Parts: sequence; C-alpha cells; structure tokens
Amino acid sequence: SIIHYLYMYNKNLCAIIFSFQKYTKYINDKSEFGQQFVKSLILSEPAKKYSIARELMLTDNHRVLIKSILPSVVLMPMYGLGNYIYNILPPNPVRVRMLAIVLLSNVGVLVWFLLRTAIENIYQKKADEKLCDIGEEYIKGGIEYYEKLIQRNLALRNILPDGENKFSKQGDQIEFISELSELPLTYRKRYIENRLKNCINENKKPNTPNTRSEEHTLNSSHTVISYAVFCLKKK
Repeated sequence: SIIHYLYMYNKNLCAIIFSFQKYTKYINDKSEFGQQFVKSLILSEPAKKYSIARELMLTDNHRVLIKSILPSVVLMPMYGLGNYIYNILPPNPVRVRMLAIVLLSNVGVLVWFLLRTAIENIYQKKADEKLCDIGEEYIKGGIEYYEKLIQRNLALRNILPDGENKFSKQGDQIEFISELSELPLTYRKRYIENRLKNCINENKKPNTPNTRSEEHTLNSSHTVISYAVFCLKKK
C-alpha cells in the first residue's frame, strides 16, 4: 500500500514537473500574470494537508483497479453483440456489415468513456466529501487549494499562446477530454464553500438544554479535577 502511494506520488510529481517545464518558456515572473502564476504555486499548511490527503484518498480505493478492468468489461459484450450482428446481416453488400461494425465500435468506445468518466467523478466527489467531514480546517484548506488551481489556470490562460482554448474565463479546463473526465474546479470549490457555510451555521445554532447540561457537567468535572490536583500539590 505504501509502495503504491509512493508510486502515485512520484507519478503525479513527474507530471507536474513536465507540465511546468512546458510552460516555463512562456512565463515571465516579472509580469502581472507571471507573478499570479508563481503565487498560485504557494500553498498554506491547511491547503497542503488537503492536497496530500486528497491524493492519498484517490489512491486508497479500487478506482485504478476498476478503471483497468473496465475496457475488458465493455469489450466482451460488444464483441459478442458485434459477432451476432455480423452473422445475421447478409454477406452482400459487404459495406453494410462494415458500417454496422464501425458504428458498434464507436458505441463501445463511447460507453467505455462515459463509464470511466462517471467512476472518476464519483471518486473525486467522495474524496472531497470525506475530507470536508474531517473538520473546518480541511474545508478552508480545500477552498484555498481549488482557488490556487483556478488562479493558476487563469494565469496560464493569459500567458500561453493558446491559453484561451485551454482554459475558460472561470478557470476551468475546456479541453474535450479534461472537461469530461474531471469535475470542473469551480464546481468543486463551490461544493466546499457550501460545506463551510453549513459548518458555520451549525456552529451558530443556540445550545440545546442537553448540550448546556453536558457543558455544565464537563465544567464541574474540570473544577473537581483542578481541586484534586491542588490538594495533591499541597500534600
């Protein structure tokens, strides 16, 4: 399990370094957008904790296994269906059979891609939900983490020659594969902001009688313990 974590961490680190090297020739750290890009790479401790914990949660599940066996799961029924269609169609003209096979192949690829996207989005959302359940610190760290990613994308939108084709005005990726295979950054940030509002509202709720009774009991216990410590010191 630890080896898997290290492998995924090194893999992600190499991908980040590669993408950074690809962009460095366009970045001038003295320009407005260059400084914005550099600032987007600096995270606070809560944001770092959220980022690391999120990556660990995305590796500590069956996501990779499911995505690896998914092509076979889709291919087998498609092959059987294609074989059945091929046999029931008349041998002539050949174009009819070829057209049916091509259409069925495209349907298979589409089904695989949609299932893969759904699985990825489900696990990404679950990771955000679990981290938000830990506490307010992780919620605030998550908001900053996604704000920094959006800030980075907005800077690259203005730095790269084809930046407007890669990133939207809101900071989301607009490439076809990226747009479908991952939840938008603005969506993830909005979800965590709503969790923070709910957390603040819950903290503002007035104490119920049971809660006040529990607090009174805890305070009484604290007084007794303090008095006992005082007596021991006196002896």
